[in-house]
Amino acid sequence: MALLCILLFGGAWTDCKYRRVKNSWLLWGIAAGVWLQGMAFVTAAAAALIPVFLLFRLGLLGAGDGKMMVCIAGCLGLQDGFMAIGFGMAVGAVWSLCILLHHRSLVTRLNYLYAWFRQRVQTKTWTAYIPPAGEHGEEKIPLAACLAVGSYVYLLLEYCR
Repeated sequence: MALLCILLFGGAWTDCKYRRVKNSWLLWGIAAGVWLQGMAFVTAAAAALIPVFLLFRLGLLGAGDGKMMVCIAGCLGLQDGFMAIGFGMAVGAVWSLCILLHHRSLVTRLNYLYAWFRQRVQTKTWTAYIPPAGEHGEEKIPLAACLAVGSYVYLLLEYCR
């Protein structure tokens, strides 16, 4: 698990610094996962790929974040991986909420999200969620960093159990 923690840190660092997760960190994570877990990595990663791809296609997360989620699920196993990802998503939700409150744009963003969802239901089409016009990226968070922190917290809780 120490190797996974190092690779998560690398992916989080590149997401914070360059606003994208470098594929080299993900490839090392996949290689380490296959080496340590064998076919169990492939099975868990393949199962995680389906919901992650759906979120990516809807524009709710980036490709690097999705690949990192698949790598986490593969390395930890499907159940533990989804728990770690859930912890990471909770970290991201709190961080996003703080940013939206700071910029006083929470109500605007929730209204926009509601209108997007309502239109998807009414037209029965599922197009990507595109943030409101005028957003300059200050409300976007490095999700890979949140996933790394969530995974660390989950692993720490499991270790202490």
